[in-house]
Formats: sequence, C-alpha cells, structure tokens
Amino acid sequence: SLRFTVAPIPAEDGYTGKRGIPYASWGIGVAASSKHKAEAFKLVQFLMSQQTNAELSTLANGFPGNKTAQPDFSKSDPLFKTAFDIYQQGYPANEFVGLPKSEDLMRSFDEQVKILASAHTLIGRLSSAFGFIALLLASIGLYGVTAYRVARRTSEVGLRMALGANRTDIVSLILRGASTQVGIGLLIGIPFCFLAKHWLQHQLFGIGKFDPTSLIIAIAVLGICALIASLLPAARAAAIEPMRALRTE
Repeated sequence: SLRFTVAPIPAEDGYTGKRGIPYASWGIGVAASSKHKAEAFKLVQFLMSQQTNAELSTLANGFPGNKTAQPDFSKSDPLFKTAFDIYQQGYPANEFVGLPKSEDLMRSFDEQVKILASAHTLIGRLSSAFGFIALLLASIGLYGVTAYRVARRTSEVGLRMALGANRTDIVSLILRGASTQVGIGLLIGIPFCFLAKHWLQHQLFGIGKFDPTSLIIAIAVLGICALIASLLPAARAAAIEPMRALRTE
C-alpha cells in the first residue's frame, strides 16, 4: 500500500550558477566525416520535428528532445505525467557543465596509453642494452681467462705436440676447457633467468612465464660468442712450435 510521489531536486547550473532541476542531456547531429551530410541532416530534422519527437517520446516513455513536443501520457503512469509537468515548469540546470568532453577524455586516455607504452618500451630497450653489455663483458672475460690458461699451459701444449698431438687436438683441448666454463655459467644463470622472467612479466607487456624459444636463442647466442672468444687463444695455442714451447718455463 505504498504511495509514491514526484518532487523536483534542486541543483545549481554548472555554467550560469542558476538554481534549477538537474537533467541528463544528450545530443544528435551529423558527423563531419559523413559522405551524405544533406540526407543525414534531413533525417535529424525529421526525428527532431515536433510530431515525430512527441511520438518517439511516447513510445520510449521519455522526455522529448524538442521542447515544443508534447508526448501522449494517456496510457502512461500518472507519476510520469507529473514529472513531465514539473520538468516543463522548472528551469533545466545542467550541473555537469565544465566536465571534460568525450573527445578530451579519449585524447587523455590515448596520451596515458602512449606514456605507459613509452615507459615499457624504454624499460625493454634498457634491458636489451644491459643484456648486450653483459654478453660483451662475458665474451671479453671468457677470452681473457682462456688466453691466460693457454699461456699457463704453453709447456703442456708443446709436450702434447711433441708426443704426436696435431693442431686439431690442441684446438679441441682449448675449446673443451672454454665449453666447460660456459656450461657451468649456464647451470648457474638459467635458474636466475627464470627468476628474472617472473619479475619482468609484471613489468613488461607480452612476457609469459616460460618462453623456450627465447631461452634457446639466448643460449645459442651465448654459445656462438663463447666460441668466437675461444677460437683466437685456441688458434694461438695450435700455432706454438713444440721445441719453443718446451723451453718455455
């Protein structure tokens, strides 16, 4: 047995500051990119005409966009007719004036997306740069260690060659030692790689939990760089004269 009534809610116009009744505004128009502007504008004129707008408002049980249109409330709820009478008598106050337009919101959203994407791109480029520097330092370090070991084993190399070892055997010996160092480094580095990947997937877009292709490529690149860094000391070791090497202390 509840009874409801309709009463106006005072609001302040966001542009003029005048007191009135709040309302939700909407608009209809023709896009600037339309290929048939004249025909589209005729449709707008038809929809916003007094009779058509009144009929549409009656079907939708809503207030008309044309202020001169009078909907038919004979089959509507009496409260709706009361609300429409209050709306006509009062001053429509748009309290949302001054808020950003949809175009501004979309533009701001695009700018925020670009800023976020640029930050992720910067992090990705810095990560790639640091990875390249780390690879370069690892190659230089492997070359230095291999060259030092070859220099320390000069007498051993000469003895092996004097006992019948050929240059291929010497190169294989040096490369096996370098490969052992690379293998130990991979056994230590791969677990840390998974830990770093778990952290980076929350920092960069498009990084999954496990990417075997990227891991294989990284190992292959590291192996190639290690091979190149080890070939020069191995070639030097193979070029040693056995008699001269035996006299080296």
